[in-house]
Amino acid sequence: MVSANGMHSRAAVTVVPSLLSCDHSNLLSAVQPILSDFSVPWMHFDAIDGLFAPAYGFCPQSLLDLRSAIKRQLNRCPKFAVHLMVQQPNVLWSKFAESGAEEIVLHLESPCEIVPLARKIESSGIRCGLAINPETPFAKCAPLLRHFSSLLVLAVNPGFGGQDTIPGTVEKIIEAAGHREKSHRHYDIAIDGGIHFKNAELFANAGADFIVSGSAIFCNGCQRNAYEQLTNILRGTREGVGSRHRRPQHSASLE
Repeated sequence: MVSANGMHSRAAVTVVPSLLSCDHSNLLSAVQPILSDFSVPWMHFDAIDGLFAPAYGFCPQSLLDLRSAIKRQLNRCPKFAVHLMVQQPNVLWSKFAESGAEEIVLHLESPCEIVPLARKIESSGIRCGLAINPETPFAKCAPLLRHFSSLLVLAVNPGFGGQDTIPGTVEKIIEAAGHREKSHRHYDIAIDGGIHFKNAELFANAGADFIVSGSAIFCNGCQRNAYEQLTNILRGTREGVGSRHRRPQHSASLE
């Protein structure tokens, strides 16, 4: 959401469940308790090829099947942001687009020309985000953010759930928020990796608009209670609630 004067509005903070940490053998059963009881606007879907990161994630068919199953069960479906931790995002992005992704997130560290790819993705009507690994300083991505609708800051090394956040990540969120205000850019800021009940509020107060959380929600025995607890923690943070959809509906202008 962008205010009338062009500045990025600091309104609601949104909780985004990350499916990497859930039961992959039955994705619908894993997410249904959350989707049945809450209005979840976005879900985070990690695609990992075993090359960019030493692990494997979801494929386009998994996204297509899950979206179809959710619609059959609930007659509605959240939006999906697909985080491409892959060596060839220029090849795979369209496959996920065809499977229903509403946002494609590219890595700055990917061995391809990401700005032309971002232009292609956004021209197709799909939001494009930029992700940075923990060792990448914010200054390296700052000049590129005018080409992207969002920035995803990884607080852990890519590929595995359940890791602890790497020190210095909060400062990176503060830098991103400060740059957004000074440059009058409209990108959203998301944090992903090691986010749980004790540190979510810290990142939200630093400037994150989206709190991506996997293990805290899916590895605590009750997804519904965990999601509600995390949502309640953020309810008093910048008037944030987990169920409020704050992502802009337009594509960012590309210069």
